[in-house]
Amino acid sequence: KKLAVVANRVNPNNQAKEMMEWFNKAFKDRVPIFEVRKRVALQRAWSAGVSIFAHGEQCDMEDRFDEIADYLEEVDYNG
Repeated sequence: KKLAVVANRVNPNNQAKEMMEWFNKAFKDRVPIFEVRKRVALQRAWSAGVSIFAHGEQCDMEDRFDEIADYLEEVDYNG
């Protein structure tokens, strides 16, 4: 079962923009598409062995991870 598309470590460049446009064309009507931008804070949290939520540094992608988690909690895995 296809649940979602999660584009991870997306850079702010034209190649990433084209990739996201392709994902939107290919999957828009079938599954949700989540874009997680590349952030140094995520790398620092990973290196520290903690989640971005436990890491002291603020990151604008925290809300995106919450969105993904909320969506996955709502999915009917039996249906």
